[in-house]
Amino acid sequence: MFDVIAFLIDNYFAHGNIFLANQSATTEMFITFPKIAVQRTISWLEDLEYAQKNLCNHKQSPISTGMTFRYYSPHELNYLGSKAVGFISYLESAGILANQSRELLIDRLLAVDKTEITIKHIKWVTLIVLLNSQPTENFGIHLIQELINSDNVYALATRQ
Repeated sequence: MFDVIAFLIDNYFAHGNIFLANQSATTEMFITFPKIAVQRTISWLEDLEYAQKNLCNHKQSPISTGMTFRYYSPHELNYLGSKAVGFISYLESAGILANQSRELLIDRLLAVDKTEITIKHIKWVTLIVLLNSQPTENFGIHLIQELINSDNVYALATRQ
């Protein structure tokens, strides 16, 4: 799935195009990927779009507009792991993720069919979430692209 996501980012989002999840999975552009991987990725993107619409329909309470504490359920902690939770907190404190984007990120990470979520996976999913939810906010998008290309997990913290 992450190969298909990387392909979409390189060929659609990076050029300012928006990939619609309901586009046909049988087009030539996906010919090098297994059909099942393409179908799962498109379904995953459709679910992201649905989750985003549901989040946008809920009014934010005053408490959710600033820095908040996110309690992770035992299932979330077990699935994501402490390194992932720490990295998500880092993205929030660096100003890359807003509260709603964080919730979309966690939702989409939990929907990934992986036995282990790596920091690299979190970076890719964060980029997709930001591209779908904050397309006009290039700041977070550029920072996460820099993080993806960096071997240093907390590259922004070491930069002066």
